[in-house]
Amino acid sequence: MFLYLVGKYVKGSNPDIVWDVVGVFDSEEKALSICEGNIDYFIGSIELNKAYINSSWDDFYYPAEEVVLN
Repeated sequence: MFLYLVGKYVKGSNPDIVWDVVGVFDSEEKALSICEGNIDYFIGSIELNKAYINSSWDDFYYPAEEVVLN
């Protein structure tokens, strides 16, 4: 089962990025609704009961940037 984590960028640049967890949702649509109007919020999918130790997280995006690009 995949869940959708919403995070908020706080400061920094790779690899020293600081971010906060906003919430975890069972659908991308619910996660998107939380992000409306906030350019600092991002969404990434994560698999339930899976360890992500020392792995990169390539599956995330900033919905506000998607709107601007489209």
